[in-house]
Amino acid sequence: MRRLALHALALVAALGGAACDGRPRLEVRPRVAPGTHPLAGADAVTLTLIDAAGLPIAARRVPATDDGIALDAPVASGALSVTLTATRGVDTLARGRSCPFTAPPAGVGLVLDVPFQPIGQFAPAADPPRAVDGAALVSVDGALYLVGGVDADGAPLRSSQRYLASTGRLTDGPAPARARNGAVAVELADGTALLLGGAAPDAAVFGAERLVGGRFYDMAALFPADWRAGGAVELVPRVILVAGGSVGGTPRADALLLTVGSGGEATLDPVGPLADARVELTLTALSLGSALAVGGRGATGLTSDAVELFDVDTNAFAPLGPRLHQARTAHTATRLTDGRVLVAGGRGADGVPLATVELVDPARRSVTVGGALATARAGHAATALPDGRVLLVGGVGADGAPLADAEIWDPALGDAGGGVPTGAMATPRATPALALLCDGTLLAVNGAATVEAYAAP
Repeated sequence: MRRLALHALALVAALGGAACDGRPRLEVRPRVAPGTHPLAGADAVTLTLIDAAGLPIAARRVPATDDGIALDAPVASGALSVTLTATRGVDTLARGRSCPFTAPPAGVGLVLDVPFQPIGQFAPAADPPRAVDGAALVSVDGALYLVGGVDADGAPLRSSQRYLASTGRLTDGPAPARARNGAVAVELADGTALLLGGAAPDAAVFGAERLVGGRFYDMAALFPADWRAGGAVELVPRVILVAGGSVGGTPRADALLLTVGSGGEATLDPVGPLADARVELTLTALSLGSALAVGGRGATGLTSDAVELFDVDTNAFAPLGPRLHQARTAHTATRLTDGRVLVAGGRGADGVPLATVELVDPARRSVTVGGALATARAGHAATALPDGRVLLVGGVGADGAPLADAEIWDPALGDAGGGVPTGAMATPRATPALALLCDGTLLAVNGAATVEAYAAP
C-alpha cells in the first residue's frame, strides 16, 4: 500500500524536502497570527490525515512540548486534508486545517501552510493592499475575491483583492469591468461568480458582470442602466433569480431569471414579481429551486414585514401566508440544516437595531419567534457553520456605534436558546462581510482596514 510521510513542527518552520526512502512527504507548517498562542495551556498536539469523505486515515498525538510530529500514513485516492489540534485533556484549545489537496507523487515533497489559532477567537489574518468597505465577496478557483467597495474617501473602486487560504495573503486581483460599491454577489455551481448592481459614480455603470477564470466580463447591457439589485440567488446551476431592488432610486417588485449558458451567453426573462416592492430585502435559496424573500424597505420608505416564497413550478412569488412578527431591514436570513431560515436582527420600524430572532419554516408555512440575540444589531453579517450553527458578527448596536461583538446561534439549544457570545473582533465593523474558506476558517472583512480570521469552537 502506498504510504505518505507527514511531519509537522509545532510553531516553527517545517523541514522541507522529500523523504529519502522514496515515499511522498508532506510538511505541515502551522501559520500563527502575531499575538496569538495556540499552544498556551495545551498538554498535547494531534496531527490527523483525513480522506475525501471526511474520515480520519491516520493520526498521531504527542505532548505539546515536543518539537514536531511525524506520521506515516496510507495514501487514499482523491482529495486529502490534514488537521492540527491542540488539546488540554478532552478540551480543544486550538485548531488548524488545510484546504483539500492531492498527495504528491513518490519521492516528492509538499509543504502545506495551515492556519493554527485558538478556537472561538478572532486573529489578524492579513493587511489588505488598500482599505475598503462595501466590497462584494466571491470564492472562485480556490481564492476569495473582495471586489469593488469604497476607499477611505468614499469613492467607489474599480479593483479587486484576492485572498489565498494557502498563503494567508491578500494581494491585488483583476480589475472588474466597472467601479461598484455594495454589489450583490452570487457564486455559481460551475465555479464562476456574478456581481449584480451596486452604487457607482455614474448611474450608467450599474448592471452586472461575471468572474470567470480570473477575469471579469461585462453583462451590463442585459439590465436597465440605473438598476440596483435587491437580492439574487442561484436556483439551479446557472439559473439565477434576481428580485426587488430599485430603478432610479424607486423600489421595485420586479423578479427576473438570469440564465447563463456554458459559453457565457446570457438571457434575462421576467417572472412573477414580488407582491411588495422593496429594497434591502434578503433572498435565501431553498431546496428544489425555490427561494424566500424576507423584509426590506418598501416604496413608501416603511420597513417591511413581508415574507414571500418563489415557486419554481409557477415561476412566481406568492406570500408565504404569515408575515414577520416584526418588520425589519438590514437583517440577515440564514438557511439552517433542517430547511428553516433564521431571520436575525436588523432595524425595526422605528429604525432601532433589533435583538429579536424569527424562524421561517417554508415547508410548514410558519413564522415563529426564536431566542433573542445576545446583542441587538443591524447591518451585521451571518453565515452558517459546517456543523449547522450560525455565526453573527458586527453591525451597528442599539447606541448607533459599530460592534466588535460576535455570537453563535445554535439550533441544538432549541428555538428559544438564543445567541451565545463568542470571541469579539479586534476592530468594530458596522458593515462586515463573512466568508467561509476551504480550510474552515471564517474571514471577516469590510468596515475596517484589517482582515480577521475566526476558528469556530
